[in-house]
Amino acid sequence: MDKNEVKALSNELGLLNAGVYFSEPNTTPDQLIDFIMGNRVYTKEFVVINKVDLMKIPLSPEEITESIGHNHWVMISAKNQENINALRHRIFQELNLIRVYLKPPKKEADMDEPIILHKGDNMKTLCRKIHKRFVKDFRFSLIWGNSARHPGQKIANLNHIIEDGDIISIYTKMALNN
Repeated sequence: MDKNEVKALSNELGLLNAGVYFSEPNTTPDQLIDFIMGNRVYTKEFVVINKVDLMKIPLSPEEITESIGHNHWVMISAKNQENINALRHRIFQELNLIRVYLKPPKKEADMDEPIILHKGDNMKTLCRKIHKRFVKDFRFSLIWGNSARHPGQKIANLNHIIEDGDIISIYTKMALNN
């Protein structure tokens, strides 16, 4: 859409003086109208094609993308357990999720049960997910992984952004029982 089309649509919808910025390229007039009116929400789409074991004529990835209209798809066979790990991986990617592993102080990290967070989440979000008291009593954390400058980096900031695969030890203030 060009500037004049955006201006005309905005004026028609009662926006006489507004700054309009697009975060997504190729926004359609219908999407702009829906956003201004607030009556629709656009969500991401992901297609799972099941029963690929029954396909007599296999389709090429280009043909599938063309028929669906986008490349957010994966083919599986639930019966034969084909491509289930690829499906898990794609869901993780599409939802922008990350895995964080907790390491109790002076013990080994629990690599079997990660905590799932969203990409861009920080230490405060992780502490809140464990228990709300962790936010209030947070002293510092030790981090091993991509978000640390060096292994075992000490972080005293709750705003530190966590990355996928980080291993984190959280230290809290000790409560005094008097």
